[in-house]
Amino acid sequence: MNANAQNTIQQMLQDILEKFLGKEEFAEINKQLFAKSELPVNPESSFSQLDREHLEFELDHSFNLGSQIDLLITYMEMKLAPKEFYEFLLKLGQITITSGELRLAADVHEKIIRQIDDNSDFDEIAANANLVWQQFSEEKPNGI
Repeated sequence: MNANAQNTIQQMLQDILEKFLGKEEFAEINKQLFAKSELPVNPESSFSQLDREHLEFELDHSFNLGSQIDLLITYMEMKLAPKEFYEFLLKLGQITITSGELRLAADVHEKIIRQIDDNSDFDEIAANANLVWQQFSEEKPNGI
């Protein structure tokens, strides 16, 4: 995933966070969740600037995206009422699909299905999550 795609994901996440949390709470979590991590600068390092930029991107993407999503899910589960939380997860699942992060999308939808289980209060949300999960299952017979 290139830097533009990652910025797009980040912008979409920020948009739904602001919608679900409001501006003040969003501003607080935004500082913590989307802080840029950088490698320490060592003048004696044998890495070129290009190597450093590549390493920073790989660290940001491979580690931060998955861990940011996990932290975000945990935080939102504590902050939102159950229905809002599941609606948030559906939106998050849509973002991960749109961005091509299919493993994360599958994980998010599976979490919805597992947590809702047979709770009839959330039938519509469960139906949406099951529909997406079924599409993943049809495309990848052995799972994602």
